[in-house]
Amino acid sequence: MGQTGRINGNNISNDGDLALTLELLPRWSVVIAYENILYRYEEDQYAATLDRMENYGRVDFRYLMTPKTVALVGTKIGYVDYDSGMPFNPSFPQNPFLNPSTDIKNNMTYFAYGGFDHSFSPNFTGSLRAGAELQDYTNLDIDNELNPYLDFALTYSYALNSSMQLGIIHRSNATDVSGSFDGGGDGFEPVLEQVSTALYANVKHAITAKLSGTLSASFQSSEFVGGGTYDGENEQWWSIGATVSYAITRNFSALVSYYYDLLNSDIPSRDYDRNRIFFGVSATY
Repeated sequence: MGQTGRINGNNISNDGDLALTLELLPRWSVVIAYENILYRYEEDQYAATLDRMENYGRVDFRYLMTPKTVALVGTKIGYVDYDSGMPFNPSFPQNPFLNPSTDIKNNMTYFAYGGFDHSFSPNFTGSLRAGAELQDYTNLDIDNELNPYLDFALTYSYALNSSMQLGIIHRSNATDVSGSFDGGGDGFEPVLEQVSTALYANVKHAITAKLSGTLSASFQSSEFVGGGTYDGENEQWWSIGATVSYAITRNFSALVSYYYDLLNSDIPSRDYDRNRIFFGVSATY
């Protein structure tokens, strides 16, 4: 959720996840997990609104209904810390009324959900998580934000090292839009988040033992929360792409990709389209 393809600079995104599965009874098990997510952006205008560290703890109780179906209920609790130390407009001095620090977006986030993991066949699987997401903005005197939460995916492996995936996600996510000034005298009003629905599809095909290709397409519709005149405004992001990867060794691959991105936004001067071509090397261990 949340696209960053339009952001220039040397940027860092890192996601670490640890999980422990314990069997409680013959059909019951529990998954205890921890996740740490880090974002760092080179350019100040993005670092101010997007630099953050997210820490989450998750507990899922799983029940084996049939050999092919697992039902679950779970909760995920985390803290999102906007830790750049910058004001929303880093080109001007910090001011609590006109240019506050972005850490006013810090929040405790709570998820509660239920769902299923199901194997329709050995090559065709599906997963569903549905529930609610609540955000408590700890540095702002506002009501908590409550939104639906959905994560649904289907995966079909149609040949060796070849698969198709289709999915939909609905949840909140961060945005680089800062906010606007309220004409009623309330000063600067920050955009706190976007609530987004994303659809995605991917096809990975093994052309030869070492050469593979991937086609991907995604669409995301987002509504801004907070931000004065930006509150409730919408933007839509489209992306299609293709990647060709060649396995140099078992652990190293070279790749070339092309992506076309299009953003249509209700906020002035945000619309853009972009062609991206890039080369890279990936390592897998």
